[in-house]
Amino acid sequence: MTSISPEVYVARLSMEKGDTVAAPSEHVRADILSSWSRCKNHNRDSKLRDVHDFQERPGRAQLIDAAQAVLSSFFESDPDCRSSVVVVDCNSRLRLRRDGDESLEYVLNAAGMTLGSDAHELRLGTNAGHLSLLMECAVAVVGAEHWKVELSTIAEAASPIRGIDGSVSGAIVVINHVSEHSPMAVSVSKFLAQQVQSLIVDADRRRIGALAEFFASKTHAEDRIVLATDGTHLFTNMSTRHSEVFGGELDVLISHARTALMNGHFESCRIELPGGEHAIADVEPVFFLGDVTGCVLTLTRESIEDVLVGGGSIRGQGAHIGRAGPRDYTTSLANIDRHRQAQDRNQVLLNPYVRAREVVAANIAEQRNHLLAGEPGTGKSTLAAEIFSAQGSSTGIETINCARFDCSAVLDRWSKCTRDQAPRRLLILRSMNSLDVNESRALDGALTALAGTADPPLVIGCVDTPAIDPSRPYALLASHFHEVVRIPALRYRVDDIGDIARSILRDISIRHSFRLGMQVVRVLEGYSWPGNISELKDVLKHVVANKPFGEIQPLDLPRLHFRDATRKLSPLDAAQCETIIQALYEVKGNRYEAAALLGIGRSSLYRKIDAFGISYIG
Repeated sequence: MTSISPEVYVARLSMEKGDTVAAPSEHVRADILSSWSRCKNHNRDSKLRDVHDFQERPGRAQLIDAAQAVLSSFFESDPDCRSSVVVVDCNSRLRLRRDGDESLEYVLNAAGMTLGSDAHELRLGTNAGHLSLLMECAVAVVGAEHWKVELSTIAEAASPIRGIDGSVSGAIVVINHVSEHSPMAVSVSKFLAQQVQSLIVDADRRRIGALAEFFASKTHAEDRIVLATDGTHLFTNMSTRHSEVFGGELDVLISHARTALMNGHFESCRIELPGGEHAIADVEPVFFLGDVTGCVLTLTRESIEDVLVGGGSIRGQGAHIGRAGPRDYTTSLANIDRHRQAQDRNQVLLNPYVRAREVVAANIAEQRNHLLAGEPGTGKSTLAAEIFSAQGSSTGIETINCARFDCSAVLDRWSKCTRDQAPRRLLILRSMNSLDVNESRALDGALTALAGTADPPLVIGCVDTPAIDPSRPYALLASHFHEVVRIPALRYRVDDIGDIARSILRDISIRHSFRLGMQVVRVLEGYSWPGNISELKDVLKHVVANKPFGEIQPLDLPRLHFRDATRKLSPLDAAQCETIIQALYEVKGNRYEAAALLGIGRSSLYRKIDAFGISYIG
């Protein structure tokens, strides 16, 4: 056990009062004194650390994946460990935390050391994680050596983590109570950092090895052509089958595999090769450290008996395939424009959220102010911030609740911001429908003043109503916005509910492992969701609170929520149902061709047919 001498307390108190500490001594190290000085001088500027870089980078993902694997093994090997271990990235953001003691967990939460928080010393004060990144060496900060009083009861030992190029990509911090601190904590942090570094350096080789191993397991059958790719590397067994590969078939297969990898759609489908021949292409994902790292495509050629019977194609029940063999495209050139126009109309009707997202992206790219209208909880402000971040830097985003809006403070702060500080700025105004007449007039003056600055920000307003009401006070601000984009409710995004639920689960269950069963996805798709995404998040929080881990089944959902899963058709649902029925009649019940005509995927069409209860149309 290590104790801190009273001289450390005296030195820190003296510096807080304004006295200067002459020089480092045997009680206070030079690096601690330097950190104290920086904390004292920049204490008033700590709010500047509120703007963060949320953009995920490949190196950062490797750090998190490797650290998760090392910490899981560490705590499994010692279930009685009473330490907490924290991982921070090169930007001093806390990316991972594992706790072995409830009292220590309470102290860290109270001090603000939570997942996603900023561990920079300007916010958290003197701490081992930031010093380790700054000095690029192992550092210990014990008890009163912390600048913040909230951390004076803990002891930290941190070591830097280096990436593939040798640069510091993060740091790992071992935290104990002061009474349980030992010099061995520094050695433990060095050991864990070395383990994480080894996984990062070795990750690329092992990732390619996992792809090659999965590829080798698929090459046993001699009648199949197999290729594997991660988007950069390519494995194929075609070198022994040159006689089976014609023209640009290899390019077609590579393009098909890369498209599946980019879109994340891995399924078996029937494709047409350049020579007019048809084959079954089965694309399977390859996982490494829990993420998809590549895919393997297995091509099985169809026999003549399966493809041609009297010069035509077999149309067995449930086949849903188009004509087989070479096609004469010159006969349909005159109908291409009409077919594309029909596809565009159908996509707008069947995928309203996709269309709304495209319009928002175009407005942000052109720096046009616009309004987002939709029911509460549809994720309007989140959508705007996500698209803005995807198109450039994620800094310079501020979201303001109009119910508590201070026009003068925001105008003063944003009018002083220069292009060098934030090249692209976004101001999101939430709940504009809550403004009264006086607040609307004040906001109108603030927006007019902002528009007159040398570099005005992009302004996106959010209205929590399905349509704009011109009689409400916020209608006075209409002149500041280019157009109104309507964000559809969650019940109109049946195809996205499964992906949205999985994304929410990843955010709210960081320390648990959950999977969504197909039955529960169908239940979620059949519910009307009057509370939209906010209600879905509350339901999943209930599941996480009552289920430790595993696959989520319908019985795990709140019964009161899903007592009646039957959904009445809204006007939009009725229009979608009628469009699908008309398309099925036009192609004589062929669902493959109906999906192509509607401009949606077959799986999406099948789900809508089941949801609307459409019977077979032959």
